Amino acid sequence: MREGNWTEKRDERRQEIINLLVEHHAFDLQGPATRFAVSSMTIRRDLDDLEASGMLRKVRGGATINAGTRFRSDFNAVVSDHPLPQDTVLALEGPRS
Repeated sequence: MREGNWTEKRDERRQEIINLLVEHHAFDLQGPATRFAVSSMTIRRDLDDLEASGMLRKVRGGATINAGTRFRSDFNAVVSDHPLPQDTVLALEGPRS
């Protein structure tokens, strides 16, 4: 499988995990593993990464929305709500050659 396809599928799966949490507030590992035709270990790795980024909280056998943080299910929505001013974008990019 090409690297691009693999990362796209992973990102889509992780976004869908977040969507499931938004809808149901919690889930167990087996549901997403079956839904995406992957192992529960793959879902565990996804949950580890999503927990590290503050998107959810892992619990025994699954995950829940981390109620202690402001939650946004889609990073793109945050960016579109709060675009950076052009001078900030240029400063982040560094000097142009």
